[in-house]
Formats: sequence, structure tokens, C-alpha cells
Amino acid sequence: MKKFLLLMAVTLTLGLTTRAADGDIFPVDNLNYRVLSEEGQSASLVGYEVEPTGELVIPLLVKNGSSRYAVTTIGKNALRMCKGLTAVTIPNTVTTIADHAFARCEGLTTITLPNSLTSIDPLAFGGCWNMKEISVAEGNTNYTSVDGVLFNKAKTSIIIYPKAKGPSYEIPNSVTTIANYAFNECQGLTSVTIPNSVTSIGYKAFGNGGLTTVYCYALIPPTIDSEAFLYVETNDIILHVVKGAEAAYKEADVWKDFFILGDLAPQSGIEGIEADGGDAPAEFFNLNGVRVNGEALTPGLYIKRQGGNATKVLVK
Repeated sequence: MKKFLLLMAVTLTLGLTTRAADGDIFPVDNLNYRVLSEEGQSASLVGYEVEPTGELVIPLLVKNGSSRYAVTTIGKNALRMCKGLTAVTIPNTVTTIADHAFARCEGLTTITLPNSLTSIDPLAFGGCWNMKEISVAEGNTNYTSVDGVLFNKAKTSIIIYPKAKGPSYEIPNSVTTIANYAFNECQGLTSVTIPNSVTSIGYKAFGNGGLTTVYCYALIPPTIDSEAFLYVETNDIILHVVKGAEAAYKEADVWKDFFILGDLAPQSGIEGIEADGGDAPAEFFNLNGVRVNGEALTPGLYIKRQGGNATKVLVK
């Protein structure tokens, strides 16, 4: 009898002290979560047991036995192929959205990213053919949305253009980088305008697109990944560049494969420059809106952009 009572006591003690381990997966309301940190009480949404449809509210906290976890991550492929999903509410605990987290959720047309978000993979919405708008909650210090298009907070990098946004788009001239996959799979996009502020274009930035026309105002061809236009017949695309810049584009890798026309007038004056926010370093442009080296200015009139303001300055 004493041995039996002692065994019961040991069993109960073990039951009370057993804790979930990092990496454990558990279900809550037909969604599956993985413990990211038992000590930090955080978990990732990693999949589903029954495909969610209609409107889905991802909970801020989930319970596994007596343990509670904040949902901080929407993991890779977590809600992939949920074609009947029409709306998702992401809690203000989520900091990370992984690649293909919402892939092929074809019923989604809009989504709002929480102000807690610090990282989103550019392929998070791969195959979301009907997505028209990505919004960002007020207070997010890493991202912003302009007319439904996702940018970094300073609007110097365009991150995700929704696949059903529209047939033509003019990239704001605060942008210096077109990020990897930014316009990937935007098959309904036929025309894009690249301002003279853009200096680099990433991998598959325009991959699988339906582009027929590109307007590029950069006098010096932007640095471009060799597969920026992967699976696109670039020799069928008309590339309009500033008159006089044709030779540079015809000698530049990737750009030389387009059908090039030098028929654009330079973006001119202060209208061609958009002010940054924050405490950005000073940038200088000539009156044609072309970026110049601020440390080697010759006498003349320039446009200075810094800290949210764009002003004309005279160098004597």
C-alpha cells in the first residue's frame, strides 16, 4: 500500500512539473501551433487540421494545457491553399510572417498588417491572385502602405505590389530599391514607370509578369539582378528611356535585351523628387532630378532632400 501511494505521489508530481518543450506542436480550434519558446511563452501558427473558410481571426493568445503562448509568428505555408478564406485578422503580437504563409489564398482581396510586424517575406502572398490591397496599421515603425502597396517605412524600397492591384503603376520617386519579388506574378500588370531615383532592382522583381511597357527615367541604368525578369520575354517589352540614354541601356546587361526607345524627357525639377520621412541623410539632385554626389558639388542650383523636406540650394 505504501509503495502504491508513493508511486501515485511520484506520478502526480511528474504530471504537475512536466512542461511543453520548444518545438512541440499542439492544436487549438483546428489550427496547429508550434512552441517557439516555452520560457518566452511564444508560439507560431504552422498549419491547420480543418481548412478555415470565410473570416479567420488569429488569436492573440493560445493555450496548451496550463501554458499560454502569444502568437508571434505566422509560419511557412501556415495557411497555404485556404482558397475559401476571405478575410484574416492578424493579432498585434505577430512580428514575423514567413514565406508562403498565405500562398494560394485566392479568396483574399485585402489584408491589414499589424503594427507589431517587423519582418514579412516577399513571398508571403504568393499566388494570391485576387489581392488588391495591403494595408499597415498605424504605429508600425518598419512598414507603410501607399495606395495598397507595401513599402519599408522610409518608402525607399517597394516590397510587395498586390497581384490584382491594377494594369499600370508609377513607382514613387522616393524609391531607390525594387526589392526581390516585389512585382513577381503580377500578370495583370502591363505597364510600369521606374523613376530616376531607383538604383537597384532585385531577383525576380518582375518575374512571371505580363509587362509590355516599361518607362525608366534613370539616366544611368539601375543595377539589376540577372533574373529580375525571370520567365518574361524581355525582347517583346518596349523600354522607354530618356533621350540620350539609349546607348547606356543597350550596353547594360539585362536592359540590352529590351526593345529600347529613347523618347522620354528627363524628370524635371523639384516635381520629380518626393520627400523622405525621418532623419535620412542629405541627398542632392540637379534640376533634372538626377541624384548627384553631395560631397563634390560644383557651383550651381541643386535640390536638397533631408528629414522630410525638399528644398532648392545654391552652391557658390
